Amino acid sequence: MQEWYNNTNTNQRILMFVVSVGMIPLFMTGLIPLVILLYLHFGSKTR
Repeated sequence: MQEWYNNTNTNQRILMFVVSVGMIPLFMTGLIPLVILLYLHFGSKTR
């Protein structure tokens, strides 16, 4: 999953964050993907 995230471009990452945040008030399911995306973004050692 880390390799997949590193291969995404900036626009794709922004879209993933926006969709995850948008899902929080609607379904309360956006928290899990958001946490995963934040971990991959800030926990990424290979930048």
